[in-house]
This record gives sequence, C-alpha cells and structure tokens, in this order.
Amino acid sequence: MKLIYLFGLILISYLLIINQASYSLSKTAGNADTLKAQIDITIISGGTERYAKPFDKVKSGEKFHIHIKPENKNYLCIVNVSDGKTKVVIDTLLKDRNFYVFPSNKSFFIFDGKNDTEKIIVVLSFTKEPLNKIKSLVDNDLLAYIQKLKDASKCNISEKGDALINITGNLRDISADEQRMSKYQGIQYLIKEFKFNVKR
Repeated sequence: MKLIYLFGLILISYLLIINQASYSLSKTAGNADTLKAQIDITIISGGTERYAKPFDKVKSGEKFHIHIKPENKNYLCIVNVSDGKTKVVIDTLLKDRNFYVFPSNKSFFIFDGKNDTEKIIVVLSFTKEPLNKIKSLVDNDLLAYIQKLKDASKCNISEKGDALINITGNLRDISADEQRMSKYQGIQYLIKEFKFNVKR
C-alpha cells in the first residue's frame, strides 16, 4: 500500500514538472514573438521641442524628429503619406537597445505645407520580407498592406519609456515628469501612425 502511495506521489510530481516546463517553453516562445520599441515624434518650432500627439496640428515650415529605441534587433521602414501618395523615407536595420533619431540629430524633416494633411507611419518587423513588400507597393495598395500588418500585430502601448532628454537635449516646453518616450509592443510587427494637420 505504501509503495502504491509513493508511486502515486512520484507520478503527480512528474506531471507537475512536465506541465511547468511546457508553460515555461510556451511563455518563452510568446516573448520571442513580441517586438517592443519606444517610438515618438518631436516637433521643433521657435527654439522649443515638444512631443507630437498621434493626431496633431502643425504649421508649414516646422521641423520634426522621429525617435526610436527598439528592445529587439529589427528592420525599420518609415512611410510618409501625403495627399494619398506614399513614399518610403527611411529603410534600415536597427540594433537592439540603441537610440535612433531620424533623419539625424543635426538634421530634420520639414512640414512643407504642400498638403493639408501629412501622415508618418513607422513600421518595425523582425524579418525583412514585409519591408521588401512595402517597398514594392505604393499608395492604396501599400496602405492596405500596412493595415494588414497592423491588425496582425495587435500593437498596443505598454508603458512609458526612457527620458527623451538623453537623446536630443532639453525639451524646454515639457515638464521633467513628462519627458518620457512611449513604449509599444506587437506580435512580430510594430506599426505606429502619426497624423498631422498642416496649417499653411
């Protein structure tokens, strides 16, 4: 009777260990599929720099930077949408945990005021294939494909990230408590859109 009881305890312990191992493996696999990055745009105007909102108003001639800090090595594509026309403005490989400023710390993108609305779409991917596809498409076909990636990624904001002051200097019109980048995560891909109404 004692032997049967002991065997039962051993069997239960074994099953618990197997179950825990399976859970750990599935959790690791899930984490491996999750792409995380801090993404923000700042608007430079009149000697000050401020965070852009996902839907924002800007003036023609104002400059902007795109800030990205990925937690994983991944491929980046930045698409500009103006009057329904698309253009890939950045296409590169990002190393994990590095800060990036586009086009660079000392140069800027500029709202030229040629159109009333401008959209900036940041696309991150673990693999290069989606970016190759993006570069082969234009306009509505490209936007439909990006939406497909966005739906698959289930992208969401997870938490506040690092202080942007460490990248470009003091954001003079933002309080110290608000000088944090926004951190996003998605499955396999990350897509973040910013839309601007441009006043001429």
